[in-house]
Amino acid sequence: MTSTFVTRHREFDYLQLHWLEKTSGRPSHEWDLYIIKELLDNGLDADERWAREHGGPIELSIDVHYRHIELLDIHSLDIAVSTSGPFPTQLLPAIFDLTAYTSDKSHFNYPSRGQQGHALKTTLGIPYALRHEFYGDYSNIRKPLVIETGDESYVISLEIDEGRQRVSLCSVGPEQLNPPHPGTKIRVGIDRFVQERPRTLGDLHTWARRFALFNPHATFHWRVTVGDEQAVWNFRADPTWEGPFADTSPIHWYEYTQLRELLLALDRQLGPETPLPEILQTFAGFTLSEDPESQQAKALCKRLGFQMLGDLRLTSDHIHTLRDGLWPALRRKGRKVPAEQLGKLSATHLVDALTRFFDLEEPPLYRRIVHDDPSDPAHPFVLELALARLPAENKRVIWTGLNHAPTYEDPFYSRCLDPPALEGEPVFGLDGFLDAYGQTADQPVLLVMHLICPNLAYQDFSKTVIEPGPFREPLRDALHEMLTMFGTVETEELEDLQPLVHDLMPRAICLLSPDGQQFFSDSQLLRAIRRLLAERLRDEGRAELAETWLSDPGADTRLQGYIQAYASDHPGAMVNLIQPERGQLSLPVHPDGHTTLALGHIDRRMLDQACVNKLLLVSEPELEAVIIANGLLARFDMALLRTEGTFDESFDALVPHLDRFGLPLALLHDATPSDCLLAERLKVRLDETECVHIPLYELGLTPGEGRRLNLPAEQGPGGGDRAALARYLEADEVTFLVDRRLQMSLFSMTVDSLITWLEERFEALGLESKLIPDDDHLRATALAAMRQMLTEWVLDRFQEDAHANSLADQVIQALSSDLSTDDLPPQLRQSIHTQSLQAWRTIWSDLVTRRCQEILDERQEQINELMHTHRQQWAETSAPSERR
Repeated sequence: MTSTFVTRHREFDYLQLHWLEKTSGRPSHEWDLYIIKELLDNGLDADERWAREHGGPIELSIDVHYRHIELLDIHSLDIAVSTSGPFPTQLLPAIFDLTAYTSDKSHFNYPSRGQQGHALKTTLGIPYALRHEFYGDYSNIRKPLVIETGDESYVISLEIDEGRQRVSLCSVGPEQLNPPHPGTKIRVGIDRFVQERPRTLGDLHTWARRFALFNPHATFHWRVTVGDEQAVWNFRADPTWEGPFADTSPIHWYEYTQLRELLLALDRQLGPETPLPEILQTFAGFTLSEDPESQQAKALCKRLGFQMLGDLRLTSDHIHTLRDGLWPALRRKGRKVPAEQLGKLSATHLVDALTRFFDLEEPPLYRRIVHDDPSDPAHPFVLELALARLPAENKRVIWTGLNHAPTYEDPFYSRCLDPPALEGEPVFGLDGFLDAYGQTADQPVLLVMHLICPNLAYQDFSKTVIEPGPFREPLRDALHEMLTMFGTVETEELEDLQPLVHDLMPRAICLLSPDGQQFFSDSQLLRAIRRLLAERLRDEGRAELAETWLSDPGADTRLQGYIQAYASDHPGAMVNLIQPERGQLSLPVHPDGHTTLALGHIDRRMLDQACVNKLLLVSEPELEAVIIANGLLARFDMALLRTEGTFDESFDALVPHLDRFGLPLALLHDATPSDCLLAERLKVRLDETECVHIPLYELGLTPGEGRRLNLPAEQGPGGGDRAALARYLEADEVTFLVDRRLQMSLFSMTVDSLITWLEERFEALGLESKLIPDDDHLRATALAAMRQMLTEWVLDRFQEDAHANSLADQVIQALSSDLSTDDLPPQLRQSIHTQSLQAWRTIWSDLVTRRCQEILDERQEQINELMHTHRQQWAETSAPSERR
C-alpha cells in the first residue's frame, strides 16, 4: 500500500483523551482538579469584575460528588460551581467555538488568573473523551455541561460524526429555570471517572484551603461527597483585606509586539473605522474616569495624525506609525502604575491562615519583594514568601500561587535556580533549592510562594510553568535569606519569651497612648516591645540573652506572633491600634446604577449630591444584590451598608461615621427569631457608643406582617429568646417562630411586591421614601438657578459689548416680577411619583429650566428694548472719550 496522507479535523481533538491531556496540561486521572480549578479561576475573575462594576460580595459554592458503587460498577463524577455574577449567554457560540480560542482577557496584560480562552471547551470535551475511553461511544448519560443563569438553563452538548470526524455545537437554546439562579451555576457531568489512586476528602480539603489562602477576599462554600463520605467546608472572606489589583493596566506593561497584537485583535473585532481615542481608553491615564471627554487621547491622536484604528496601518507601515509614533507617545503620556499597587496577600493573612491550617507552633517567616525595574517596565511584580516549621509528624509541603490562583506544581520545577549555599551549582525548582539548605522532602517544613505579575509568560496550558527570567534573582536572594535565618532559629532553639512579652504589653501600649487617646501602628508597638524587652532582660542580669535573642534574624517575626496572640486574648487593650479601614456604602447614581465607596471616603456632601436621605441596613447579605440590581437605591434615595464579614462587624464599622453622616437608619430583615430581635441589639449598640440620637426605623418582617402579605411559611431553626421576643411580638407570632420552628423570608416577595411594601412601610413610619427639600430651599435654589440662566443668556448674546454684566442685572430686575416659583414644588412632588428613579435635583432642574425659557419667550420684546437702550447709552458715554 502506498503512503497516504490522512487529514484530521481539529475540532475532533476536543474528544481525544491524549490531546486533551496535552491541552489541559494534566493527566486524565487529575481532570477532576482541572475542572474545579478552571471553573473557580474563571468564576473568581468574573465575580471580581462584577463586584467592581456593581458591588456585592465575592462568594462561590463548589459541589463535588464522586459516586462509587462497586457492586453496580458506577464511578461517576458531578461538579458544580456557583458564582455571583450573570453569565454572558450571548457569547455562548463564540465561547464553545472549537475552531478558535475565546477569552475576554486575551491580549490584555493584567494580573488575571488565565487568558488562554480554552477552559470551557476542554471542560466540555472531557466527559465525551472519558465516555469514549471506557465505553467506546459518545452517548453520555449525564448532561456534559449545563450553564444556569438567572431564570434560564443552557444544556451545552456536541453533535459528533465519527465517520467524518466532525464535531459541532448542538443548537443552544435556553430552558426555563425554576427557581431562578441569582448568579451563575456551571455543572459538569462525567459518566465514568476512575483513578489509579481514588481521590480522598483530604486531597480536596487541601485544594480548598489553597484557594482560600490565595483569595482572602472571597467566601467559599464546599460540599464534597466521595462514595459514602461527606464533608462541608466554609472559608469566609476577610473583610479587612484590601482586595486584588482593580486598576486599569498602563501602557508600560506592554512590550511593543504585545501592543501590536492587541491592536490587531481589536481591529479584527471592532473594525478599522473605530475611533482611536476610544481604544486608548484601555490604558491607565486615558480612561473614562480620568479623562471623561477623551481630551488627552484626542489631542494625542490629532498631534500624531491618527484618528481611526485603521490609520495605524498595522499590517504594513506599523514600524513608522506604531513603534516610532503611537507607542512612545503613549508611554510618555500614560499614567504609570507602580508595582506596589499590584497588592499582596499580607503577612497578617498568611500568618493567620497558615497557623490555622497547619496548627503551627511558631508563626512563619514572611518576605515581600516589590519589583519595579525601569529597564523592564513590562514585568513589575510582587513576590511573597512564607516559611514555617510544621508539627513533627509532617513532611515537606510546598504551596505556590500565581495571580491569586493555586498552581498544580512549583512554577519553577523545570527551571534552574542557583542557591548561594551551593556556590554556583544549579538546582531545579523550589524542591532543589530547599534540599540545598537541608530542608529535604522528609523534613516538616512549609514553603508558600505567591507571585503577582500582569505579564506572566506561561509555558504550558495548565498555567503552572512560567518563564522565570524577571523573577529568578529576587526569588533566589529572598529564599537564601529566609532559609539561612530558618536554619539559625532551628539549631539554636531560642528561649520562648512570650510570657515576658505579654507581661510588657500593657506598659508598651501606655507608652504609645498615655491617656488612651493616641493611635499607634504595628511597627511602633513592635519597636516599643523590643526596647522594653531589652531593658527587662538586662535588669534581670540576662544581657547576653537579650543581645542573642533580639539580634537573631527571626526575632521580629516571633515578637509579632507574641503580639498577635496578646491581641487575640485582650481585644479591648488594642482599640487604639491602627487597623485597616473596613466598611463600605453603596450610593445611588440616578437614574440607574450605584457606586460603592469605603465609609472613610464618604462625607455628607457626597451623600447630599447622591440625594440620599436614609441608610439601609439589610440582615440578609444576598438581598443586597437584589436591591442594587433592581434600582431600589435610586428609587428610594437610600444608601446601602454592605455586609463584610458578619452583620455586626459591618454595623460596628458604620457606627463611628453616623454623626458625620447625620442620616436615619432603616433596618430591613426577615421574620426569624434572631432577626426580630436585631433592632433591639442595634439600639443597645447605638446607646453604648453614644449614638442613641440616631433614629433607627424597623422595616423588617414579623410573622403577623408576613401573614398579612400572604407570604409562605418556611422551615426555620426554631428556638430563640422567648421572653425577649414576647416584648415585641404577639403570642401566636412567638409560637410560630419558637415552637413551630417556622419563619418567613423577604425572598418570597417579588420585586414589585417588595417595592409596594417598602412604600407602605416608609409611609407608616413617617420616613420619606424620596428626598424632597422643603419649599423655602426649593424656591431659593430655583431663584439662584434662574438668575444664573438669565445672566448666561444675556452674556451669550451681548458678549461683544462692554458692561454686559450690568445689562444682565437690568434684565433680571425687569423680569423679577416673573421669577415666581410657588407653583413648581407641587409639580416636583407629582413628577417624583411618576419618575421614581430620578433624583429631585434632576426634575427640579428641568422644571426651572422650562420656567426660565417660558419667561424669556414671553418677555423677548422687553429684553430687546433693554439691550437696544444699553447699546445707545454705551455709545454715548464712549463717544467723548474717543474724540479726546
